Amino acid sequence: MIGTIEIITREEESEVALIGRFLLNPELTGKGLGTKALNAFINFCKTEYSIRKIRLFVFDYNISAFKCYKKCGFSEIETVMRPNGWKAICMEKEVE
Repeated sequence: MIGTIEIITREEESEVALIGRFLLNPELTGKGLGTKALNAFINFCKTEYSIRKIRLFVFDYNISAFKCYKKCGFSEIETVMRPNGWKAICMEKEVE
């Protein structure tokens, strides 16, 4: 198994989905599989659910995930402080 991606909310009217978790098998990182999996997931969201925008949050210390999201076309929207003191960067992508 490569990993898992989860949509935690989907706003049908605005056609927006929020990714809650994107977990990749640690033994497979650094091989481009995360980028391939996320791009395939984005395409799935577009074709199966008519999603037009995808949002996610990534913790600022998770540099490899942040780079993967940037490579897949996600842009930074804002940074949010979580109750535990961690910084979460909100990112989104318009689905083409």
